[in-house]
Amino acid sequence: MENQTDLNQMSWEIQEYETHKKSKKWYIIASIIAILSIIYAIAVDNILFIIIIVLSTIIIIMRDKDKIGKILVIIDQDGIHVGQKSYSFDEFKTFVVLYKPKQNIKNIYLEYKNPIKQRLSIPILNMDPLLIRKFLLKYIDEDLDRTNRPLSEELTAIFKL
Repeated sequence: MENQTDLNQMSWEIQEYETHKKSKKWYIIASIIAILSIIYAIAVDNILFIIIIVLSTIIIIMRDKDKIGKILVIIDQDGIHVGQKSYSFDEFKTFVVLYKPKQNIKNIYLEYKNPIKQRLSIPILNMDPLLIRKFLLKYIDEDLDRTNRPLSEELTAIFKL
């Protein structure tokens, strides 16, 4: 599907989740860390930690082998629709469009009014960030203080998770 933009709606497709290319070296280092963690868990007799390490390893391997699907993002006067989920603009306190192509950052970040909920992050890919910002300003306040992506996303990118 092509990106579509008009006065009342914008839509584009994104990957179901972000992936990072992992080298052979990454897998070797991760394996060494997992093995050392299991040895430590055995030494301190912590079965739960062993289970967590094994399950985490299985999840990472399975996720790396999965074929990533595409989902449709639609922003219109009714709210934001990401795949099968729809969000009303009333759910969000603020938004920011971070567009730093040299750093490969092209995302919308939406902060919920409910502090328990984690922020919603949507890649904008090749969409016009200024049009998205202009459209969202009609419904949500802009967070002018955020100039970088959240720490959790920075760490995810660094560790390629």
